[in-house]
Amino acid sequence: MVQWRVLLAEDEPLAAQTTLAMLAELPLEVTVARDGQEALLQAQKILPDLILLDARMPVLDGFEVVKALKADPATQDIPVILMMEGSRDEDKVRGLELGAEDSLNKPIKREELLARLRNVLRRAETRRPAQAEKSLMRGLLGMISLPNLIQALEAERRTGKLRLTSKGHHGEILFVEGRIASATEGPRQGEAAMYRMLTWGDGEFALEPASDVTPLEALVTKSNQSLLMEAARRLDEVAGLRQTLAPLEGPVRMLTSFRQALLHRALPRELHQLVELCDGNWSRPAAWTSGKRLAGSCVS
Repeated sequence: MVQWRVLLAEDEPLAAQTTLAMLAELPLEVTVARDGQEALLQAQKILPDLILLDARMPVLDGFEVVKALKADPATQDIPVILMMEGSRDEDKVRGLELGAEDSLNKPIKREELLARLRNVLRRAETRRPAQAEKSLMRGLLGMISLPNLIQALEAERRTGKLRLTSKGHHGEILFVEGRIASATEGPRQGEAAMYRMLTWGDGEFALEPASDVTPLEALVTKSNQSLLMEAARRLDEVAGLRQTLAPLEGPVRMLTSFRQALLHRALPRELHQLVELCDGNWSRPAAWTSGKRLAGSCVS
């Protein structure tokens, strides 16, 4: 019977196969990632009980992956064992300072691997009850949409912090007796953050106890129903505009002075990137134009 989920991040096929053979005698479900970026994505997706992470991998090395994992509330508590070539003390110290639980020298010895693995999982087992109590509710936005989730929390007059993740983006909504009190999503705060998160069609959510129910920033003043109605209106408005606007295939021109004035304003990131494209470079692709190219130029 599988009791633990382990993520093995190893870019060398032979080393990965050897490690898998060593792990076969333990009650584990093992997922393999071939580079650092894949390891990070898999960790966010499956939330394993432990990660075996090669320190030297393409795209992102093990140290960069540990740093990213510990910066994400969804993965920061997952224990990590770094696998390293050689035995340089500075590498071991660096891994521990970034938040790794332990380290192993390559080539890995079976007895040492299993002993370290059992020790780390045993310590993780003692933390499981506390982690279970920490999360009051969790699930997938693909199974229950955020508007429906908001209505359910309002009906139950729940108090807590709802943490959301979707395609690498993170957000938080503070509920006080079912009412949305504050919200943050990246640089957005308050109602702007809510309107952004209400467009998320997939992702994960977890409701946790709120240590402070008095929001000091990112306040939301509208009622839950007003927020949902306004978000629906904005989505309908965008859909209508997309139907009426002609496809954007030709060059976009704007006055240089107007472009500079826009770039000095606090624009949303996507709009700022769009204005930056109008720089006279006719070959820069715009990823958000359905595979087409957006040419930009400035006129005096």
